[in-house]
Amino acid sequence: NNKDAKLDILNSTFKNNVAATNGGAFDNFLYSSVQNETAVYMDNITFEANKAANGGAIYNHGEGDLGGNVASMIVSNATFTDNNASANGGAIYNMAGAGMTFEGLNTFSGNKDANGLNDIHNDGLIAVANGAQLQLDGGISGTGSIEFAAGSKLQVNTNGTFISNDVTNNGVELSMVFANAYTGTYEMVT
Repeated sequence: NNKDAKLDILNSTFKNNVAATNGGAFDNFLYSSVQNETAVYMDNITFEANKAANGGAIYNHGEGDLGGNVASMIVSNATFTDNNASANGGAIYNMAGAGMTFEGLNTFSGNKDANGLNDIHNDGLIAVANGAQLQLDGGISGTGSIEFAAGSKLQVNTNGTFISNDVTNNGVELSMVFANAYTGTYEMVT
């Protein structure tokens, strides 16, 4: 039982790691609990060229333990570059029931899954904290939810970027970078 475990990973690089199934660099089973709301905290982290079937860099589990606690993590000031998943979640797979919070500046670039460019596959809950910035190159797939706090920012590269989750916008600033000086029409449905 690891429900009271706490793991902080600071100022680290995960590069060229390979997993046959989940989480090329990090497969999170550390459960949060009432006493320890977030089991894993990562700050100033680089994930580069990691590979797995699901979650090229990170897989965050959603199955609960016997006490109903599920995996949760905070990712702050991270860079995800050229990670690859042969199935889903080029950089991150956040499983149903799991929670993930982004703080600081988090940048995604060149991450791919079986469908092409993909940064995150989210079937759980993702929160983007006040003041946090999420810069996406390949988008977010899955059936989960994303909540953007007031004061957070989302920047997307519109060259094939998509978000297929339910999005709660509490005052997020949205910025789009148009690929190849594209001047046509983009449609945003809110």
